[in-house]
Amino acid sequence: MFVPLPRVDAFAGPLFMTSLLRDGMLGGIGTAKLTIGDRELTGRSAWKVNEAGDLVIALAATGENTTVLLVRPVAGLPSPGQHRVTARPDTGALRAMDDAALLAHAARFQLYGVATGRRLPTVLTGFEAGDVVLERVDDNVLAGSVSGLVKTLPTQRAGQGEVLAVELAFEAAEGLEDFRFRSPESRFQ
Repeated sequence: MFVPLPRVDAFAGPLFMTSLLRDGMLGGIGTAKLTIGDRELTGRSAWKVNEAGDLVIALAATGENTTVLLVRPVAGLPSPGQHRVTARPDTGALRAMDDAALLAHAARFQLYGVATGRRLPTVLTGFEAGDVVLERVDDNVLAGSVSGLVKTLPTQRAGQGEVLAVELAFEAAEGLEDFRFRSPESRFQ
């Protein structure tokens, strides 16, 4: 597969992040329903807040290579309610942000992932629009839903991005102890 140079970062970020989620990390915990385009899937979900304050909610379909990561950098656990989303900024944009702009950006959810396609996977590179609604936030469980449009890069046509409808529902258990992730935002904080 040939990936044009301007698209390398868009591919590399989601692929690297989902590769950190190893088999067994979601085994037996949490539930997830994923609708990606016209595909409806069920699976498992879990969440973690790392030492930098990055919240990651992982949803993985059962029996196939479809994984979605919801990320809220730096700000830790959010309160229940409706939350805004954002596209993933490039490193240059993050460097240019002052502290107030970086914190405002980090309060929004981002989405990354890989979805199994008919022939080759599709890389989910971030929100175009949408909402995250958290119905339950406590010490052990995060429950909520996502409705939005996500930017994608189909691997069979690496130069052509698309927008895909995504609906997610989850009741995620706290876990992911061995998941080693740190957001780019936390490095600039």
